[in-house]
Amino acid sequence: EPLPTEMQLYALAPVAVLRETTAVRLDFGVESAAWFEFDAMTTSDDDAALPNVTCSLSENTRREPNKTATALPVYHKDNITTYRLRTSPEWYEGIRYVWIEDSHNEGGNSIKRQPDDWLAARLVCQVRPTNYRGSFEASDAELTRLWLTGAYTVKVALLRDGIASELMDRGDRQACNFGGYGQPILRTLYAAFGEYALADTFNNATTTWKHDDDIQSYWMYWIEAIFDWYDRTGYVDTLRGYIPPMVQRLDSALALYALATTNDAPLRMFGDDERLGFEFEWPNSLPEPQLAYRMVVLRTLRRFAAGMAAINETALGERYRAQASRLVDELRDDDSSWTSRLGVHSGADAATGGFMTPEELRHLVDRGVYEDPRTLPSWSAFNSWYTLLGLDALNLTDAALELTRRTWGWNVKVGATCFWERFDPLWLPWMAPGDPPMGGINDIRTSECHPWSAGITAWLTESVLGITPTSPRFRTWDAVPRHFVGSREENNNNALSWVNGSVPTPLGDAAGAWFDVTAGRHGVDVPAGTVARVGVPKMDSGLQSVAVDGEVVWTNGSSSTGACAEEDPRFLFCRIDAPGRHAIHAVSSSPAALLVRHEEEEEEVFGGELPSIVSARRRGRRRDRATTTFVGLDTVTSGNWVGRYGSLGYVLFGYENKTNLTKLPAFVAGVVPLAWAATPARVVLWDAATHDDRALAPPTGGARVAARITSAKQASFTVDVLANASSSFRVSLYCVDFGRAGVAQNIRVAQLTTGGDNLEVVADIVPLRARSFDAGVYLTYHVACGDAHGAARGGCGSLRFRFFEMYDPAVPGGYPPKPVLSGLFFDS
Repeated sequence: EPLPTEMQLYALAPVAVLRETTAVRLDFGVESAAWFEFDAMTTSDDDAALPNVTCSLSENTRREPNKTATALPVYHKDNITTYRLRTSPEWYEGIRYVWIEDSHNEGGNSIKRQPDDWLAARLVCQVRPTNYRGSFEASDAELTRLWLTGAYTVKVALLRDGIASELMDRGDRQACNFGGYGQPILRTLYAAFGEYALADTFNNATTTWKHDDDIQSYWMYWIEAIFDWYDRTGYVDTLRGYIPPMVQRLDSALALYALATTNDAPLRMFGDDERLGFEFEWPNSLPEPQLAYRMVVLRTLRRFAAGMAAINETALGERYRAQASRLVDELRDDDSSWTSRLGVHSGADAATGGFMTPEELRHLVDRGVYEDPRTLPSWSAFNSWYTLLGLDALNLTDAALELTRRTWGWNVKVGATCFWERFDPLWLPWMAPGDPPMGGINDIRTSECHPWSAGITAWLTESVLGITPTSPRFRTWDAVPRHFVGSREENNNNALSWVNGSVPTPLGDAAGAWFDVTAGRHGVDVPAGTVARVGVPKMDSGLQSVAVDGEVVWTNGSSSTGACAEEDPRFLFCRIDAPGRHAIHAVSSSPAALLVRHEEEEEEVFGGELPSIVSARRRGRRRDRATTTFVGLDTVTSGNWVGRYGSLGYVLFGYENKTNLTKLPAFVAGVVPLAWAATPARVVLWDAATHDDRALAPPTGGARVAARITSAKQASFTVDVLANASSSFRVSLYCVDFGRAGVAQNIRVAQLTTGGDNLEVVADIVPLRARSFDAGVYLTYHVACGDAHGAARGGCGSLRFRFFEMYDPAVPGGYPPKPVLSGLFFDS
């Protein structure tokens, strides 16, 4: 069969070999788009007698159930046979680990089982020929690694069926290729590789704008991605060709915007975050994704209008600028305190829209939406990338770096060599390198090399290094490093001392910059035909002088040449138009204080009061809300709960003819178990009458019922506790693997605010490993209702418990059993 001749092929050898019970496991060190083959010594020259060999492929240390197949002999000579495993018509899978089953013996012919008898084992990898032309390095080595990992995640997905292929085939391998979530992918493609022509080919060849996708936010991201590309290439004729489909999609979005004002827009999906509707589960009814969609539409309308004005399509641009202005005016007229409804995601999308006033920006930050590091990450790095952009717009540099570490940095800590489709930072304490993800959405499968998560590379280049085009084709560009102004408080590791890197431009040469705030040594590489604006960090406002190429051009607020006449509280801006390398030396009066962020700078940014995350910590401010903490596990009581749990109330699931036996405390309006969206959780009986102590006892004596609620085909189910407590209480969950099926699960807890419109994580996850709760276990949580001084308040304690199925090494092969819950108990 013909091999993919248009691709670059290369081979990887395993970096580690491990003997397991029935197989040998090979670790190739990094995930690649590849097929597997190996050479083995055999005892026959008769091709017909050569045995077939069973192999398994995976992205992680658990064998992928659907990727176990037969490796066939493809070449034989001198008692050496080459075996090849091909599992897809595209000639690739996402592979890091391979298992070769133990020796086969068919008609006296065998393959020896010891690795020493193999002459070679290899992944034959493929990728589009693409060179790393951009660069990034920082004093924080973790950030450097994240840039490289994101770039690799995009590079390894550059395959013949698109620029954004998901490596492990789940039936949606080419899902990125209609451009819906291509914006962060393309931005990284530009920053790391300068592949502007490939992006143009992608936008045309994949018929992006003809694809009838019903994920509505994707169309807005696609329009923004078109302007990202134009801002870097300046190809006016190509941009004009996209005007008709962009207008079509904007007009459709305006109609949906009206529906979203009443939370009725059919978004289908907005993101993986629980607050955004948990992918396809709830986005059409929750206020946060509906409001976030409206903010994205406003942002896209304004960007389209500006883009049309730039290419002299003045009337068309004005038409949509006016639409955006009208909608913003209506937003303020309908609710003068509309910013009070913004959550983490909708707030970020609003902040990047360019329509918020300084007072509105200040109010959003001062509400503390971005104070708690646990609430910053989304389950999807794709959504977190847009949050990063919003944090930049809000000048929350500390929060942005914290989000970077929790979302992308912690993913690397669990052994990722590509960024995952989704990753929960709460998994980190429970995972070892090579472990599979601890939860999924529609099913357990999560791609561990998904380019939509690679936007961190673009963000590090554009925000931390600060290189961005300010006119098409980089004719003018900025080098303004935003993240040297991070606070330097005790135990804060977010401050940087130096960063350098480059971005390839369509003009041929790369735009480069370097900044070292400790030494005061900065510089830029300016391609011919471009003009750079360099932001020299003031840091402590003690900047005394700046010299460019040895000539002092600015002293104590005065520019001697006019080249450095522009400044703001954070930067002195110097304009450099001569091509080549230029050195900048900044002298400060107090270099020891360079990494301190002063309150007067923050006041200038927001126009008065001090609203930042830093100042909030300094003032010791805490928001009034429930605090939920995990108390512990009880593995002793088993089903004998009477007198130990449920003093205030209980729910025994499926206890009465597969209906729930319920006695709720007065402060609980309901307990709602759901399998998916509005679908009730599935009730399953193990035994309708048993004396097994693991089954929950009836409240008044008699035979026990062994029952549970669970999901149907989805990987999770939820239980909402709708409470209105005025004082603290405890809630306990009883889980038992009554059938000893090897159930493994983890439980995530989120706070439900009034109306269930904002779901913030309020407790660390608790995993239950397989076999650990065969005898039953209670998980108890304490819900503290009160303000910072302990005063009681009403409307507290509504929680969502989400139960995820989970892979476990103790349960070999196949997909894991569905998660279970048998009872829920309330106590003081």
